[in-house]
Amino acid sequence: MDTKQAEKAITAACIAGIVASVLCFIAAAVDLANEGEVPLNPGVKIPFSPLYQFISGIVTAGLAYGVYRRILPCTIILPVGAVLHTIYGVAVSGKFVIVILPIIFVFFYVCGIIGILEIRKSDKEARPA
Repeated sequence: MDTKQAEKAITAACIAGIVASVLCFIAAAVDLANEGEVPLNPGVKIPFSPLYQFISGIVTAGLAYGVYRRILPCTIILPVGAVLHTIYGVAVSGKFVIVILPIIFVFFYVCGIIGILEIRKSDKEARPA
């Protein structure tokens, strides 16, 4: 992977983090508006509280900003948090349907990790000894 591809991977990871954050905010708003029920499927409860979803959106947005700034710990925490969030959601709701979208996000997050490591490697090689 060259530097240009690494930059694209980091940008994709940052965009995926922003999209995930916006989805958390939308889920919190829908949850508040419908008293915790899924609008298209009455009787099914949303597994997370609106406060948890709002805080999750803020944390995800902050980590996405860390990916944008090429901070490696933020880039590593983002997919780990997404996986833990998904595991908790499946455990609470019992539905595996909520696994589909986080798999896509985690793919882009891992590409961002690879991109940042590639840029760090190329920066070390470019520095004179």
